[in-house]
Parts: sequence; structure tokens; C-alpha cells
Amino acid sequence: ALCSLLRRDASINFKAKGNSLVSVLACNLLMAAYEEDENWPEIFVKVYMEDSLGERIWVDSPHCKTFVENIQTAFGTKMPPKSILSHGEVGRGGGDLSAGNSPHPSVPEEEDSQSELLIAEDKMSPEQEAHLMPRYDDLAESVEEYVLDMLRDQLNRRQPMDNVSRNLLRLLTATCGYKEIRQMAVQRLEMWLQNPKLTRPAQDLLMSVCMNCNTHSSEDVEVVSNLIKIRLKPKVLLNHYMLCV
Repeated sequence: ALCSLLRRDASINFKAKGNSLVSVLACNLLMAAYEEDENWPEIFVKVYMEDSLGERIWVDSPHCKTFVENIQTAFGTKMPPKSILSHGEVGRGGGDLSAGNSPHPSVPEEEDSQSELLIAEDKMSPEQEAHLMPRYDDLAESVEEYVLDMLRDQLNRRQPMDNVSRNLLRLLTATCGYKEIRQMAVQRLEMWLQNPKLTRPAQDLLMSVCMNCNTHSSEDVEVVSNLIKIRLKPKVLLNHYMLCV
């Protein structure tokens, strides 16, 4: 019942602010109920995926941080430390890709002002860290199958490149712990990085792909092969690329 509050019902015209508070309450109630349980239900991953691709009402809320990060343990993704991002932000701070002789305009101020950096969040408190543990060891295979099927469907949809959701890239960033996700993402990274509407989330995705590409599997060999083929002209993007690799 509480999970139903985490799903956006299009038939009900809630104001965003009110609905956000309801979602935050539901997340914290679920966290309190399941904090001692090592095996969480798969429905948590499903509502996380839905909100990540949708309005991100609660997955980006600092008040739901502990609940969200426990769900993300299902993906086994290594997120870049904040120290790396602080160097990466030097390139982003300029914002204007035209400084690197790019034909693309800079990212609009409205988008630039949004908090998009999934990997730039503050460190967890000791109390929060105490409640962070793997929650999906017993359901690892079924969760992975669900995540891969959903993201594969999203990526295979016929749609213009400009219509690719920024939220899709942010979800890919969080799920790069799966080698198949890295393999799917890297094939499109160069196009996304060159698209001014997607540049910032694509930069985060590039860093996540590089940090999680740590196996000798055929998938990761292909990922490395695709990474070294990426060609970027804007100096801002090139600097970020060199930082990642």
C-alpha cells in the first residue's frame, strides 16, 4: 500500500509539492519498517525505476537518501567520490561548450540550475551508513533481469536523439554496476555527449561507465574498445573524458 504512494498516478491531479511530501513520508516509513531486514522486496526496485524515469519526485530527495541508496545496492554500482567530481566541475562550471570551439550552444540556465548530479551528493552520516547494506543478494538475478529488460526497452525505442530522456541517462548512471548496462550505454555515449541537451548527465554516465568497467568479461572488453573510439572536440568534454579514463 505504501509503495502505491511512490507511484505517480496520472489520473489524480496532485500538486507536485504535496505529492512529494506524501512520497517522502512513504519512503521513511518503509525505511523504518525494513531497516533491519537484509532481504528487501523487488517492488522497491520497480517503484525506484519508475520514479527515476519519471518525475524523480522522491529518488532525488535528500530526505529519502538512505532508502534510495539501500535500493541502489541491488545494482552494485560504484559511484565516483566527491573529490573526483570537484575536479570535473571545473570543466562544467564554465558551462559554455563553445569555449572549446564547439558548434553547440551552452546548456540552458534553467537546466543548469537543476541538481542533476546523482554522484555529487553529500556523504552519509554515520547513522545512515549503519543502515546501508546489501538488500538484494537473494533476488539478484530477478532484479538484474527486470532492470536490463526495462532499460533495453527504453534504449531500443524508435525516437529522435533529441527526445532521449535526461532521466534515462541518470538511471543508466546508477545502474552501471551491470556489465550489460555499460555495454549498452557506451555505444551511444559519444552522441549523447555531443548533444547539448544531454551533455551534463552524459558526463556523469561516462564517469560511471569508466569506474565500473573492472572485469575481463567480453562485455567490458567491448566497453573499453568503444571508449577509446570516442572522439570529442570541445575542450570541456575532452578534459572530462581524460579525467574519466
